[in-house]
Amino acid sequence: MNKLPMATQNTSDTRKVVRLFRFRFAQLSDVSADLVYRGIALCAMLAFLSSGPQITALIGANGILPAQELLSVASQGMDVRSYWYVPTLFWIYLSDAALLTVCYVGVAFSVIALSGAYRVTAAMGMYVCYLSICSVGQVFYAYQWDVLLLEAIVLCMFLAAHPRIGIWLTRLLLFRFMFLSGAAKLLSGDPTWADGSALAFHFETQPLPTVLGWYAHFLPSWLLTISTFASLLIEIVFPFFIFLGRRFRLLAFSGFVLLELLILATGSYNFFNLLTIVLCISLLDDRELKRLSRWFSIPARKSPRYVVLGLAAVVAVGGALQILQTTVPQYSVPGSRFVLGLLHVPRVVNSYGLFAVMTTQRDEIVWQGSMDGNSWHTYEFPYKPGDPSNAPAVATPHQPRLDWQMWFAALGTVRQSPWAYGFAGSLLRAEESVLGLVVDPFAGEPPKYVRALRYRYEFSPPEERAKSKHWWIRRYVGEWLPPSKMRTPVIRHEPLVIDGV
Repeated sequence: MNKLPMATQNTSDTRKVVRLFRFRFAQLSDVSADLVYRGIALCAMLAFLSSGPQITALIGANGILPAQELLSVASQGMDVRSYWYVPTLFWIYLSDAALLTVCYVGVAFSVIALSGAYRVTAAMGMYVCYLSICSVGQVFYAYQWDVLLLEAIVLCMFLAAHPRIGIWLTRLLLFRFMFLSGAAKLLSGDPTWADGSALAFHFETQPLPTVLGWYAHFLPSWLLTISTFASLLIEIVFPFFIFLGRRFRLLAFSGFVLLELLILATGSYNFFNLLTIVLCISLLDDRELKRLSRWFSIPARKSPRYVVLGLAAVVAVGGALQILQTTVPQYSVPGSRFVLGLLHVPRVVNSYGLFAVMTTQRDEIVWQGSMDGNSWHTYEFPYKPGDPSNAPAVATPHQPRLDWQMWFAALGTVRQSPWAYGFAGSLLRAEESVLGLVVDPFAGEPPKYVRALRYRYEFSPPEERAKSKHWWIRRYVGEWLPPSKMRTPVIRHEPLVIDGV
């Protein structure tokens, strides 16, 4: 019997090891890619479902900021560039029915993506629908989680076409998101992040705190200081663990997920924290995911395509340029502005940095209406603080966009939030869709006057809450919008003068 030479046997054994390694690595990419893909699809479905009940009130024909006016302005004096700078399906047709249709078509694509069928097509459908909404959503769809979701949906196409490339692009996005979130806090020069006092204010002044946020606010000051520095450590240092070995990636995964769960428990940030946790799954390997693989259909691996590799390179380079532009703006890479401008319009590469400057006091806008100008009744919002006796509400995973925008409005004057005039007009007209976002004290009847008052809100200390049963203490600051009423234009006809008569 002929025996193979020793060198041939060693070569054969090496090939077996290489094949085994490739199989395990491929399995790693496929399983984690499938989980991340489906998780992003779930977040997209939640975003579309949340938009459906409120989109016509926000940007519908009779909404607060009608999208039709935006498209009309965008089309004036512009050529085909209008379609690039405002990329939306609503150029074809726009109505309240069209807005709702795009929302629920997006839900349908999300369900298809969750089922594992037509992966690339489903991802493209989700992206086009959500980009169409965000492009005309104006201030109501300009949040960082909206662009993060769009960027994640783009990665779904890579996760479906080539899992290995998709996983690494997901890790790069996670790195950029976490690192820029931490770097922005230090680069802003905000003293509360530098001295560790940020969390002494955050739980009370964040847009929509929860009941657990009230408890967190009254934790010992030393614990809040340690937690502030720990969050900076997780956001700035841990992202670099993504590019190290398995143990470091597991440490980064644990830190990121812990941070997101604590944020989720103390504040309502819709699908944002869930989406970040989904992106963190890309840090896990087959040792953690092998037990889950039986519950998920592993997509067929695709051969590398030059188109996929080329597009992936553009996204990766764009992300690197975005980090440089944010952290060292004085250093400009030739051509970086052009590349980032090209990727920014379709929201493929974005900058991040939540709570870079901490709000140290909380003001709230209280809207009221009156039938006679003397007796005023309050419009309560379902999620934002209003009546001091109401406990902080939980909105997650829903995104109450009007409630959120009221938090931003309270940071400045009414002139800095011109959309508020549209909201006041909607109340004066008793616009049914807009009244569906608040508790109407007039049962659908249009008031004669509306006004908005500014109050300073603080969490009630434990001993005070035990007596009064109030979660908040508030004091009047002043008028934010003076009493206003619906104005009817008056047309005056001047006498007609004809020469010679």
